[in-house]
Amino acid sequence: MPLIDLANFKTRVIGCSAVMAVGQLISNAIANPATQAAAGMMGGPIALGGVSILAAIAGSIAETMAADELANRMTEGLSKNPRILDNHDLIKAAGEAIGYILREVAKSDRLIAIAETKNLPYPETALSQLAEKTPEYWLDINTNTADLSRGLNISEDQLAKIFSVDAEEFDRVTGLTATDWATFLNEFAASEGKSFDAEIVEFVADKLYAAFPKAYREVLKLDAANGGEKFAAMLSTVRTYFGRVRL
Repeated sequence: MPLIDLANFKTRVIGCSAVMAVGQLISNAIANPATQAAAGMMGGPIALGGVSILAAIAGSIAETMAADELANRMTEGLSKNPRILDNHDLIKAAGEAIGYILREVAKSDRLIAIAETKNLPYPETALSQLAEKTPEYWLDINTNTADLSRGLNISEDQLAKIFSVDAEEFDRVTGLTATDWATFLNEFAASEGKSFDAEIVEFVADKLYAAFPKAYREVLKLDAANGGEKFAAMLSTVRTYFGRVRL
């Protein structure tokens, strides 16, 4: 399996994460500009000041820009903004989401069945160890060589899901391909002196592909219950973006 460019892989994940988070905040604020509905993504109450800022932005957007135009412009702007890569809270949230998925999938009966069928060691311990290391490993990936001009290439269908106020729609977002996740997992495992059977890698990669948006939202929910530092980072991203964009 070919190696991936980790700098650009991380950039794409962070870019997609930023679009997911900001898209959800703005779509909820547009749907309910006078309420705390923007907290829907976070799963709990957020600061009144944050809601006021989102409501003001939402009101301006609703009057001047169609939702699909907003989604495309925001994706373009956020994906090529180098400040996204300096936002450690965004980066940490994405890393924690990856670790969350690895920790959950490590317990899967399917992995046990694959190991037993092929007479392999059970992968639960190795995957759980990787899950513990994920936030640190994720932060340490150097993005200095990332090519921001590549953009994210998020499809119109995916943008519609990102900007949906329906949580089930959002949970069906897929940012990167299963192949991307598989090569990432192989490189991550190798960096920790581990390796997995190809069928196990494929299964775990499919879970990362399908579950990352939902796991990311769960990380933000937990953050909201513990002071909302990551939410503050999302709001900072919103302010930065709309502060430099003429709507």
